[in-house]
Amino acid sequence: MPSKIDLVDALHALIYHKEFRDEFIANGPESAALSLTPAQRSALSAVDLEELSRTTSRIQSMILRGHVDGHGGLRASFPKTLTLLASRGTKDSGLCARFLASSSFDQFREIPYGEKGLSLEECFYEFLCDGPFDLDAEAKFLATHELFKALINHVQAGSLATFDIRTEVFRSNGAAWFGTLEHQAAVCRTFAVDPACDGTVLYAIGQKGLVIGQVPDWMGRVLGLPDISRQVLEGVASEEGLESSLLYDAALRLVDLGLLPMSASSKG
Repeated sequence: MPSKIDLVDALHALIYHKEFRDEFIANGPESAALSLTPAQRSALSAVDLEELSRTTSRIQSMILRGHVDGHGGLRASFPKTLTLLASRGTKDSGLCARFLASSSFDQFREIPYGEKGLSLEECFYEFLCDGPFDLDAEAKFLATHELFKALINHVQAGSLATFDIRTEVFRSNGAAWFGTLEHQAAVCRTFAVDPACDGTVLYAIGQKGLVIGQVPDWMGRVLGLPDISRQVLEGVASEEGLESSLLYDAALRLVDLGLLPMSASSKG
């Protein structure tokens, strides 16, 4: 905790920061370990510890099990990731407590039509990737796969009226939201992930619906181009060692699928 905090921050810490809360419960607001002013200590002396425990338990339960803004919580969005981490000794209850105390969780906005923030899933993914964990390739693969599925669901449900998507791994090109992920067939079979293949898989939701399937490894680059004129595609083709006609045909197909803006195909 910072050296000086206001009363709102102190209340937030009591609810969301386990270490701060544990110290408060054990030694009260007078604890020297808590960075509180005399006025704050006096105000917090009225906190009902039983109600505090019930509130924090209820919040953790909602984050894990659902009923946060109408969706299913982390266990529904990241079942394979949480199961894998639990098998390696990281239980979801302890993981959730650390997530709630993180700066990643502070970006979550659970109140519809309030100030826009990130979805719970994107916040959790950021926490896993940038937090106190050293995710191995399998855990990172599962977390990314499940993030893509969750964000696709948000786009389909119209949740972008409430949440932003800011992660670099799942982007918009104006016609579609998309991300690519390298699949390994053996890993996919182990964790029951479809499609079970070796290579690049596209996860996209566009104007004409959902597309999840194996694609050439350069497909994500084409989807992310700000301009798909022939000149730009010829440059990409040269760098990738491909025929420019192949990329141009692919771009037209992506337009047909609603995965590239219609105007992009008319550029010479």
